[in-house]
Amino acid sequence: MKHPSEETWMEYLYGEVSVEGRRELEQHLTECAECKLRLNEWQKTRRMLDTWKNPAASLPKAVPRRKYWWQAAAAVILLGVGIGIGWWGGRHGDLEVLRAQVQSDVRQAVKKEFEIWRAERQELFEALQTQQEATAEQLARLRQDLETVAVMAEAGLQSAQTRINKLVSLTKVGTE
Repeated sequence: MKHPSEETWMEYLYGEVSVEGRRELEQHLTECAECKLRLNEWQKTRRMLDTWKNPAASLPKAVPRRKYWWQAAAAVILLGVGIGIGWWGGRHGDLEVLRAQVQSDVRQAVKKEFEIWRAERQELFEALQTQQEATAEQLARLRQDLETVAVMAEAGLQSAQTRINKLVSLTKVGTE
């Protein structure tokens, strides 16, 4: 007895077979206890999966948080004290030096980026120029090839014209 494949039974189980296919499979089930047993097991498993509840879904939604507000407040206070000490500690003159250093660093970074951009632009220009030269060479070779074809075709046409004229003159001589 030939048994239907598991894929076919799954299609049957999920109602994805044609009416005629369903009739054939149901007929097979009346004759084959093995397939009927397997199909019953799959149906039980399907029902069990349909009723299964995720245990993680029943966990409480909100997890109690510890109160860290006092640590955040302490960090803010320490940060403020550090800024105050730095400000009142006589660093006013260093601010101008720091600003000049930052300006110098920014200028150097911008100059470096500009040089990189310029080098990339130059490389691109050179690549385009090389491509243009290669295209010009290809066009020149193509033109030369076309001119050769034209000369050969013209020579062939002249030769054919000469032969035709010769044939015409021979037929006129032969008919007189």
